[in-house]
Amino acid sequence: GWTPGRSQKQQIARSMLTVCCIAFVLYLGVFFYLCNLPINKGALFVGVFKRFFMQPNLIVMLFAGLGATFFFERLFARLPDKRVLGITLLALFVLLLGTACVRFPHMNERSNDYIEAYGRAVLDPLPPNALLLVKGDLITNTVQYLRLCKHYRTDVTVLSIEHLTFPWFSQHYRLFPDVVFPGTRYHPHVRGGFSMRMLLDANYANYLIFVAGGFRSDDPSHMQAYYTTPYGLSERVYHRSEEAAHAEILRDLERSIPTNFDVPDPVKYGPDTWEAVVRNDFWMMHHFKALYFLERAQAHKNIDPLVHKESADICTDLYETILEHHGETSPVFLLNAHLCLEHKRHHSEGAEREVILTRMLQLMRLYLAVEDPRDPTYSVVQSNLAAWDAFLGHKAEQY
Repeated sequence: GWTPGRSQKQQIARSMLTVCCIAFVLYLGVFFYLCNLPINKGALFVGVFKRFFMQPNLIVMLFAGLGATFFFERLFARLPDKRVLGITLLALFVLLLGTACVRFPHMNERSNDYIEAYGRAVLDPLPPNALLLVKGDLITNTVQYLRLCKHYRTDVTVLSIEHLTFPWFSQHYRLFPDVVFPGTRYHPHVRGGFSMRMLLDANYANYLIFVAGGFRSDDPSHMQAYYTTPYGLSERVYHRSEEAAHAEILRDLERSIPTNFDVPDPVKYGPDTWEAVVRNDFWMMHHFKALYFLERAQAHKNIDPLVHKESADICTDLYETILEHHGETSPVFLLNAHLCLEHKRHHSEGAEREVILTRMLQLMRLYLAVEDPRDPTYSVVQSNLAAWDAFLGHKAEQY
């Protein structure tokens, strides 16, 4: 067979080097320009952007390997004692092995099934033959992976809200024979397009409809005719002509929130990872349940004392659990937790009333420490806290 000579090998090497250099420059220059990630809007986008470096890093490691080969070949050729070669190679092996041992616990993802478990938690509680509208990378991809690759909950019809907006998606309407599409694409402002309300109107009689990831904020058309109630990692859609009974919502909450969900470790999985999104959504699921009881407490404050007390107790316990385990201090959690305590305080007496007030003021201070001062609620909480401090200071002077 033909064996390339030295000049041919050099030419091949130069060609490969040229191709790698061009690929490296194109990736860094063109791909990063087109990826268009808003890295100033959160740690997750920064983390996704960093993971894009895996491909060019392969080329960098190739260059590093070629450079190391070139260096050590010439170094060892000049060494009079070949035993130094063995000692050097052994030292390098120990260094690499030590690095692998130190980094292995952090890099070991053998038992990482958080994303799949997240998708199952979305699909599991849904009733048979439900219609699920999804939005967002994590929800859409995990749910579709389970259905299309693992054939899990194939009875559930899943529509991506984002995919519905593209003209090409109308070519796939035939894959959803039982769904009524009232137009060529989901876009209420183009000819032949439809709004979310039109889609819900066309299918509400035939499906129990759920949405995971929320609706698009630029199309509020459905809000006049529909509302949602918390349903685990998704929300159940109701027509406003129907009032969801409290017992039904409670049953949905108990059925839809997983009890054995393994929450990703916040130490290992920081805010720049998708696992952090899973963790945050898990606690947001509990937040929506607590928020439901907070709103119920507000609605029954001067109407039904028993319902008011029960709702205040439940939402207080839920928010305290969230604050203890969430791993990140969210202004929303702090604000709502202090409101729950304010409702609970109406039904407390003596020392318990004072303990609740102390905790309530502590949460208000924590809220002011983490919230943006430009938020409209900030000034309200600030003035309320100042009033409480003035009242307690005056009370202390009297005694």
